[in-house]
Amino acid sequence: MKTIILFTFAFINFSLFADESDPSKFCEQSYECTETMSKISAQYENGNSKFSSEKLIAFSGSCYHISPLYHAETEHHGVFVFERTNKGLMANGSFNFFWGYDQYEDMNASQIKDHFIATGTSFDKTMETGNQVELQYLGDESDYHYWFRSEKANKNMFLIAKQASTDYAGFIFCKMSRR
Repeated sequence: MKTIILFTFAFINFSLFADESDPSKFCEQSYECTETMSKISAQYENGNSKFSSEKLIAFSGSCYHISPLYHAETEHHGVFVFERTNKGLMANGSFNFFWGYDQYEDMNASQIKDHFIATGTSFDKTMETGNQVELQYLGDESDYHYWFRSEKANKNMFLIAKQASTDYAGFIFCKMSRR
């Protein structure tokens, strides 16, 4: 009985994002996207998931938010690290607001991974679908969905995210450089 309930719960939650298989179209659906967000969307659309084949890789860089909490043109920063393990592709990440600079730009992938381990945060399993990598956090009161693609050469990664809760909804657009 537990298995059926768990499967049904997972199916219902995943269906919340079923119509969002192409996050590069979010700007076409929103009049709030800035020119920078539209550019990131176009780069994401032409990207791939080649970065996910590497054993350990990290990216950090600029992020922009459509949110009632932040001005859309204010640059924030984010970082994500991906590690291929026997469990699959695992990821961890963070967003830093109002720092004025990328605090991870001088770190490599191993240092970023060690930083996350030292803070006690866990790595979560991603979903590899088509030519993108996805990460979801689905809860009772909030849903977070992240989509990742990189350039062909893996120099830059593009992240588009949708966040929704009972009190908040927003989008994130990031262009991050390989570390």
